[in-house]
Parts: sequence; structure tokens; C-alpha cells
Amino acid sequence: MVFYDYLLHFLKAFDAMGTKAMVHLTHSDDHRRYFKAMEELTDIINTALDEGELIAASVLTIRLADTYLFATPYLIRTFGQEMTAPLMNFAQSLLVLAHEMASLVESPGAVLQ
Repeated sequence: MVFYDYLLHFLKAFDAMGTKAMVHLTHSDDHRRYFKAMEELTDIINTALDEGELIAASVLTIRLADTYLFATPYLIRTFGQEMTAPLMNFAQSLLVLAHEMASLVESPGAVLQ
């Protein structure tokens, strides 16, 4: 929930301030809020993987990719498509990884790399 709270905060900042919102989001409190949420989500994914819960890890990895995809249109408006492309590529790689994890449940003999 902390991550979705941040996303709503991000959206409200952009709706209220437009492209000037990036100045607002560079405040240290906002950075801490974002990275705390990212850290918590990553810890939960790691815990799910450690416990062999591949479906849960897969779903959470999709949520992590969603958060990057959610921010992309706003970041494109601010920084341009070229600067935002790595974020899109990373989100896509997370979606592929999530699919591979879920596929392991169907094919337990496969190796995830």
C-alpha cells in the first residue's frame, strides 16, 4: 500500500504542477518516500522468492513493472522519450521475468536464468 500511496502522491503532484512537478519530487522527503516504498516492495519480492512462492513473486514483479509504466508518460513529458526509454526497457524486462517465473510453475524442470 505504501507504494500505491506514493503513486497517488506522484499523480497529484503532476496534475497540480504539470512539468514543474519534477522540482517538487526532487525534495528529499519525496525521494525517501519513493525509495522506502521501492525497498519494501523489493523486500517482499525477495521474501516470496526465498520461500519458493513463484506466483506471488511474479505478481509482485508485475506490480513493480506497473509502477514504472505508470510514471513513464509523466516522465516523457518532462524529460523526453529518449531519456525515458531505459525505464520502459527495464519495465519490459520485469514483465518478461514475471512471465518466466510464472511459467516455472507450469514447467518445474525448467531453469530460470
